[in-house]
Amino acid sequence: MDLLKAIQNDVLKQKEEETQNQFSSVADFREFILASHPSADVSVSLTMCCLHSERLHGDHGTRVTLVDAAQRD
Repeated sequence: MDLLKAIQNDVLKQKEEETQNQFSSVADFREFILASHPSADVSVSLTMCCLHSERLHGDHGTRVTLVDAAQRD
């Protein structure tokens, strides 16, 4: 039972680490890659969410829009 509990805890810890926001910009990600010096056979990928926020007229709140960076105007 201890082994099962240890495995469950490891899986939960891994899921928690996967959901953390480690990088707030592409520059931060590049710095991480440069500092970690991955070997040539390591592939690194990054998925980022781009947001555009604006204050609404008359101080009636904030509008947040997801932006598709691939389809810029």
